[in-house]
Amino acid sequence: MKKAMFFSLSTIFLIVLIFLIFKSKSEILGIDRDFYISRAQLKTMDHFVRDFDGYYIEQILKTSSKQALVSRTKGPIKFTKANLADVMKDGIEGMTTYIDPVKTTDSLFSQSLKTLTFAPSAAEFDYTLEEIRQLTYNTIQLDFKVNYKFEIADNKWEQKDKLVQIKEIPVYSMWHPEFGAVIDESWVLFPNYPLYDAEGNKIGCEEVYCYLHDVMSDTEPCSSMNIKPPWIASLGTC
Repeated sequence: MKKAMFFSLSTIFLIVLIFLIFKSKSEILGIDRDFYISRAQLKTMDHFVRDFDGYYIEQILKTSSKQALVSRTKGPIKFTKANLADVMKDGIEGMTTYIDPVKTTDSLFSQSLKTLTFAPSAAEFDYTLEEIRQLTYNTIQLDFKVNYKFEIADNKWEQKDKLVQIKEIPVYSMWHPEFGAVIDESWVLFPNYPLYDAEGNKIGCEEVYCYLHDVMSDTEPCSSMNIKPPWIASLGTC
């Protein structure tokens, strides 16, 4: 009887011991697996943030700003930098939808996150349009201040007030209110032109403001950088 009881207790003890060994090993493997997964995610996130900072931000802002400019220049009144930034964000200003929702910065940012195989615990992207300038008669530059933040567990990637310049956006496909037509690549420089008196003597110059001044209300007026269709006769250069 005692021998049988001893055998039963020994068997139970052995089973419990085996269970504890396997449980400990499983927990260790689980810890190792979580550790390697975390390392892989951190490495992936490092690459993503590098690409986001060096490529995605510029492409997001460039795609959306061109769409917003093309659409917003067709409006009946001049617009501001704030109006343009609003349209870029979600495609809507007031009750009007100006651009395809897929081309908005909100949508393009969400699309960039889909290149990851996991969801960060935090993902934020915002910007302000600081300045818009006309570089030449047919190109525009937009200067943005960008903020972004990504988090995984206790790891954070963050940038504040990063200057991003979207250079040489062509004005082609935008609307020109003075001529009531869409600008295309056949259009040419519309410079300041000379003024003459009745006897044909030059008496000064007629200043032609830049194209941006025709469509925006909060840009500094610039001269000699407007654009005109080829069927408008040249008045000479001053």
